[in-house]
Amino acid sequence: MLTALELIRAHQHQKPAYLPATLDLSFAPEAWQRLVVTRVGGERVLDRKQLEACVFVCLASELHSGDVGGFCRTPRKGKANGNVCKERYRWMIRRATT
Repeated sequence: MLTALELIRAHQHQKPAYLPATLDLSFAPEAWQRLVVTRVGGERVLDRKQLEACVFVCLASELHSGDVGGFCRTPRKGKANGNVCKERYRWMIRRATT
């Protein structure tokens, strides 16, 4: 999932409609995989908008369940090391919930 997130961030300003189908989508349920992977001119590609929705829905689900989280290397004022660093990951959380 992190590789997918990196791919999305790498293309966030270019906004291509399709991305190369080089990504492992095993983190996503089969229904999402069918939505994301498509064919254009006989070539297998990833629909960028569907991929973004898929990644952020899966990420939100993982964050909600506690299976994934971001941790600060330095503590926030009054907090011990290891607390979830919401400021660092706010862009992911905001994007996943909009």
